[in-house]
Amino acid sequence: RPLKAIESAAAEEAALQARLNRSTRYTLEGRCKKLRAMFAAKGGLSTEHRNELTSTEANLDNLPNDKSAVWLFSNINPALIPKMMKHNLDAEGYARISVMADEDTFLRNMMGRHSGHSDLEVILSGYTGGSVEMTRKSVATDDAVHVRLDSCHMSLLVLTQPHTLDWLRTHTVLADQGFWGRTIVTCIPRGGMPPITAAPVSEAVQVAYERLIATLHAMPGGQVIRVPEVAWGPGGPLSTLYEDVRTNVAAGNGGEGFAVRAVGRICRMWALSKMAEKAS
Repeated sequence: RPLKAIESAAAEEAALQARLNRSTRYTLEGRCKKLRAMFAAKGGLSTEHRNELTSTEANLDNLPNDKSAVWLFSNINPALIPKMMKHNLDAEGYARISVMADEDTFLRNMMGRHSGHSDLEVILSGYTGGSVEMTRKSVATDDAVHVRLDSCHMSLLVLTQPHTLDWLRTHTVLADQGFWGRTIVTCIPRGGMPPITAAPVSEAVQVAYERLIATLHAMPGGQVIRVPEVAWGPGGPLSTLYEDVRTNVAAGNGGEGFAVRAVGRICRMWALSKMAEKAS
């Protein structure tokens, strides 16, 4: 809810900026048209008018950004994810989206319900912040659509039935390409829903969560939060975890990829906790 509120507020602000841009563009384009007509009629322009034309054209090219990022999706065609990431990159400087769904529609589309083939590349790259390059045929024209993202980011949260997990596990491509290694799966034991006795989330926790989301959103881009050496240095918990798994790998038990991802996941959680302290 807090993130959706931020997204909605940004959309309203962008819509206002778009209206202002339309008015400004109309005025600037009218002045450019008049100056070019003067050039055509006289065969040239005075230095003052040439400078004015150059300045007016530059102002047209530098109108304020009137795009707003769209972060949250309950369902999206996986083939469109790179395009939406590119939209958000243009809008806010980050190629990032999140899919949060309470049905398995996205998962089935991901596995090729409509396309006939799985579409995992951008989802896997979105977990690691990797690059994406995509060329697809345009739906509306015969032209090709090319999208290149140097770094993309995606989170995926799906609440679904256990039989969907069983179905997904029949697709070996998910394990082969590392999807399960990037996924945390929690499943309620079969045999009936246990009684729900949890107390409602307190107002204090909700307020703190809203403050955390607002703090994270307001943080400037490019900020680096370093995990202290005591955690990753010799004898630290992260290096110990990695070395333990490397020992299993050397013994032929596998798991090196898991170790790398587990350490990265712990580092991200630690960084989030440090950013949360700023919202306290």
